[in-house]
Amino acid sequence: MWTHHLKDFEYIPDYRGGQAARVSAGLEAWEVFGHMFANNISIVAPRDGTIGVYGGWTAGGGHNVLASAYGLGADQVLSLQAVTADGRFVTADEDHNQDLFYAMRGGGGCKSTDLFRLLWWCMLTKTTLATYGILTSAIVRAYPPLEIRASSFSFTSGNNTEAFWSAINEYYWFQQVVCEGGGAAYDNIIPTGGSFLFNTEIEMPFKSSEEIKELLQPMFNAFNESGIFVANPEPRPSQRWILPTARDVRPGNTKFASRLFPRKFWRDKEAFHQMMVPVRDAVEGGYVFHGIHMWAKKPDGIGDNGVNAAFRESQMHTDLFDSVPPTTVPRDEFEEANTRFESYMNAIRAATPGGGAYYNEADTQEPKWQESFFGRDNYKRLLNIKKKRDPWSVFWAPQTVGSEGWEIKSDDYFPSQNGPLCRVKQ
Repeated sequence: MWTHHLKDFEYIPDYRGGQAARVSAGLEAWEVFGHMFANNISIVAPRDGTIGVYGGWTAGGGHNVLASAYGLGADQVLSLQAVTADGRFVTADEDHNQDLFYAMRGGGGCKSTDLFRLLWWCMLTKTTLATYGILTSAIVRAYPPLEIRASSFSFTSGNNTEAFWSAINEYYWFQQVVCEGGGAAYDNIIPTGGSFLFNTEIEMPFKSSEEIKELLQPMFNAFNESGIFVANPEPRPSQRWILPTARDVRPGNTKFASRLFPRKFWRDKEAFHQMMVPVRDAVEGGYVFHGIHMWAKKPDGIGDNGVNAAFRESQMHTDLFDSVPPTTVPRDEFEEANTRFESYMNAIRAATPGGGAYYNEADTQEPKWQESFFGRDNYKRLLNIKKKRDPWSVFWAPQTVGSEGWEIKSDDYFPSQNGPLCRVKQ
């Protein structure tokens, strides 16, 4: 469903006692930021310029730089308009079509298995197919204008690998302080051929540069004690909170998988260190590890929605990236690379029981995906809504709620959508 040309935006000064905006499903992130700055307001939105914000991003949950302060993208929707499988145009909010209002805020959107990048394909092509209906527009929360300041730094292992990993653990442990202060952090651990590179950007709203430096200083003290010497940099305006551009972003051709790390492991340092062991193993095995630290707590005044409960209890959303392009290598090379990647990813899953995975950035081969993406009890509720609203399976995509009744018959040796869609024999 091509919603790219639905571009309307309307600022609403007073909607149920607060600021809001009416946004259309075709708006991309760079356009949302433009409207936000033009109207002197703040809106929770993703940073990457061409993401379709009010379709797949909110349907999958929607992590963002303000998650610890204002919640996920799914938490921002006050009302939505959609076309249902029986051809009706409806409004869903707290008073009308409450089942759709619940499911379409975090209960899963669209996917594509092509090139392994599931929801990114839908975001980048502005396809807005939720499992339960076609979202056309929404009314979302708006906030007063704000500034986000960022502290960015990096360090390498050099010839002191143990000091490097000690500093990594100190950094990850400290991010609970950042999230408690309403901030978020984005980082990467990158193997560089015999050594390792770490970089990060810690994002803090509502705080001055002096307050940020003071907040972070204990972390830099811990780095120094570990043998990694990094200066506490001067915070600057966040690059994630400036007007992005409509750059040409294309889906990648490599596999990655995601994992939500439960916040409970940050309550006990020994358990935390054990949890981090497979992270080190994976990076030393040649994979890039990406972490985003946020507390995706449900904000006050937000009703129940379809967001995975594991997201609410997480400290960190992570991705593990492979570098083997599955569509351009022979079958045996793909299968060997896939098996090797899954062995490292399964170790991370085993070390984070109850963690689940972020639906918007996930592996098509995610084990027990119903529970991992949506939560066991939540999936049952979402499946009942799907069966009620779309008993004909008009809206279908792999690993979406209710998709088990159909499968793609493909001759490809990697997961793809190159083939007919057929019913699964019961």
